[in-house]
Amino acid sequence: MRRNVVPVVFVVLLLAAGAWSSTQTVLWSFSGKNGDGASPYGNSLIADAQGNLYGVTVAGGNSNAGMAFELSPNGSGGYSETVLYDFCSQSTCSDGYAPYGGLVMDQKGNLYGTASLGQGCQSNTGFCGAVYELSPNGAGGWTEAILYGFCNGGDGKQCADGIYPFAGLVMDKQGNLYGTTSQGGYSDAPSYFGPCENIGCGTVFELSPNGQGGWTETSLYLFQGYGDGKASYGGLTLDAKGNLYGTTTQGGATNAGVTFKLSPDGQGGWKETTLHSFGIGKDGVDPEFLTLVRDTAGNFYGTTVYGGSHDTGTVWELSPSKKKKNKYTERVLYNFSGAGGDPFGGVVLSAAGALYGTTESGGPQGRGTLFSLAGAGKKMTEKVLHDFTGGSDGGSPTGNLLQDSKGNLYGMTGIGGTYSLGTVYKITP
Repeated sequence: MRRNVVPVVFVVLLLAAGAWSSTQTVLWSFSGKNGDGASPYGNSLIADAQGNLYGVTVAGGNSNAGMAFELSPNGSGGYSETVLYDFCSQSTCSDGYAPYGGLVMDQKGNLYGTASLGQGCQSNTGFCGAVYELSPNGAGGWTEAILYGFCNGGDGKQCADGIYPFAGLVMDKQGNLYGTTSQGGYSDAPSYFGPCENIGCGTVFELSPNGQGGWTETSLYLFQGYGDGKASYGGLTLDAKGNLYGTTTQGGATNAGVTFKLSPDGQGGWKETTLHSFGIGKDGVDPEFLTLVRDTAGNFYGTTVYGGSHDTGTVWELSPSKKKKNKYTERVLYNFSGAGGDPFGGVVLSAAGALYGTTESGGPQGRGTLFSLAGAGKKMTEKVLHDFTGGSDGGSPTGNLLQDSKGNLYGMTGIGGTYSLGTVYKITP
């Protein structure tokens, strides 16, 4: 259903001396009413070729279980919202609910995402999270289909396929989907062999069309929780050779999270390589909802929520060795302090080589910032482009940013806006 148009709000801030000015536009304020969403925590946006934005919210909708939406330019300088799907609209929530992460679109315009919960999850009679598809139905609406339900009908010790997927998905050229689950992957090992409390440390999975209208799920890797990581909440990055890269929030050498690589082993299986363990020194702790960004030289960029010089998070770079395969060196590009802190989302890399991201807290009002990092060599300079107030402009952003071809940045806030339930915003650096 097409929503009413909300007037566009411009917030122009001239920041303190030495900082840049930027223009923030609130494209939509979530109300939680009449099917509208609320609290897009940890969620990110995608865009199509026409400039329409797509995303999900964790809460809101008619059942307060989350919804999927489209925001379209209305030709008058504003945006109109279309509710594509209202989660938990079927009995016992057999359509899933509480979608985190974001969406991915195929060439036909179908959307794919994950729901972190599902029918009967607590009573072990249904599934604990799912992968879903949203497809245009030809009549102006959208149809949802559950492609796979995790731990369907099992208990905590039988969830070898994983439970609770929080991250979005990545799609390869063949239409296969890849993602992570934050728990599950139980391998029948006693608890003293691993720190995952007999439920599993999470998985990396693949979902492939089976040629008969259905999908086949394959668990590519079961995390063990020590050197290889535990609890992945971030998305995956796919390279041209079919390797997958991601992060975990825990596990590794100091239980502070890892950056990992999964590679086909040539025998139908996959090999996991830990590229970096966080928490050694002051390099950062807990990479959360980020999706790694990779430049043309093979360097990766990301964030940690905590750790660093002030324990308020870092931005870091992982650079591959020119001599040793799968050997990477980490460099902290920036340590957050009182001007911003706790970057839950990752960063985006502009064509000019600048990094952009958000912090969930920090700034004059403590409601987060949008920042840029630029420079060469060992010195990177941070500029705060926007200080969120928690008011009409929103506050507490936690997802990844989207950047268009003109350099404009788009994101969502978990709070604030007209109804204090979050916003979709645009910032022109």
